[in-house]
Amino acid sequence: MTTKQVRKIRKSGNSYVLTIPPAVMEALDLKEGDTVSITSDQKRAELVKQDPDVVNEDFINLVDSIYEEHKETFKSLVDK
Repeated sequence: MTTKQVRKIRKSGNSYVLTIPPAVMEALDLKEGDTVSITSDQKRAELVKQDPDVVNEDFINLVDSIYEEHKETFKSLVDK
């Protein structure tokens, strides 16, 4: 079931804040402290609850780039 609720965006410091209505929190099974991903195009955004056991793709890419940059150092640590 799709519901539409209107909210106002506020500024807080250097960020912007949008409140999430309780009905949406319940529908998405969200609670304070949960992590969500936001995918957007020019006219629409999608909010999806993230599974806490799933590693973020950006984190994986960061680890890969650090490994590539310091590959020889990591290899030398294995030999010790």
